[in-house]
Amino acid sequence: VLLQVRVDSAEDWAERLDGLWPHQGVVDRPWGHRYLYLRDPDGMLVGLYEVLPGHGGGLSSSSA
Repeated sequence: VLLQVRVDSAEDWAERLDGLWPHQGVVDRPWGHRYLYLRDPDGMLVGLYEVLPGHGGGLSSSSA
């Protein structure tokens, strides 16, 4: 299971978490998202992601 949370900047979150919480990334994906991965205390994988410029915003209001 992967919980995904959209953020303004994955790099900013990586800087905030350095030394406080183990994480992996920042990784750019071919579909135009930048991810930072970490695990919560129960081991669930959490992906903090941002939409890169020029790749749209994800779900449109008509599909939500």
